[in-house]
Amino acid sequence: MDPSSSGSSITLKVGTSSGGTQVLTDTITVTDTGNGKILSTNFTPTTSSVFVGLANSSSDNLDIDFIRVAQDEVPLHLAYLSYDAYLQGLYTKDEVTDDSQYGKPLFVYRTQDHLSFGLSPIPDGVYRIYFFAYNRPSALSADSDTVLFPEQYKPVLLARARYYIYQFKDNIAQSQLALDEYKKGLQNMADNLNSPQPQYMSDVRFTYLLP
Repeated sequence: MDPSSSGSSITLKVGTSSGGTQVLTDTITVTDTGNGKILSTNFTPTTSSVFVGLANSSSDNLDIDFIRVAQDEVPLHLAYLSYDAYLQGLYTKDEVTDDSQYGKPLFVYRTQDHLSFGLSPIPDGVYRIYFFAYNRPSALSADSDTVLFPEQYKPVLLARARYYIYQFKDNIAQSQLALDEYKKGLQNMADNLNSPQPQYMSDVRFTYLLP
C-alpha cells in the first residue's frame, strides 16, 4: 500500500470477466496506511484465465503500488531415474489403466529413444515442468558465424588452440601440456553438462593428519 494512502478498506474482486466477482469478492481492512504495508489474500481460480480488480469507496483514497498473483505451491524437485531403473521399479504400476494410480509426479526419466522424458506417477492434472535444454548448434560455414559455446568453458577451446600453435612451433613439451589441459576441460564439460543432477556432493578440501 502506497504511503500516500488514506482510508479504511478496499474491495478485491476476482472473476472470470473484467470487474466480475465469480471467484471472489473480499473487503480488505486497511490499517497503518502510510507505511507501505503489503496485504494478501487467497483464492482458488475456476478457469485458466481470471481478472483481478480493486475498488474503493469515495471516502477512501488508497493508492496501490503493485498487485502480484502467485501459485501457493512449493516447487517440487523431480528425482531422476534411468530408463532401466524405471522399468524395474515403477513401470508396472504406471501401466495399470486405473486413474486411481495417477498422482503428483515425483520421478522423471529419459525415454529409450532419448528424444523425450516421462513422469511417474502419471500426472493426475495439469502441472508446469521447468527443465534445462540444450540447443544443437549448426555447423560453421562462414567466417562471420558465431561459435555457440558456454562462456565458462572457453579455456577449453583456447587450450586446444595452444596445442596446435605449439605443434606448429615444434614445442612438444608445451603442446603436450596444452593437450592435457584440453582433455581435462573436455571431461569436465561432459561431467557438468551431460550427466544427471547428482544426488549428493562431497568436499575433500580438508586434510586430517593423524599423530
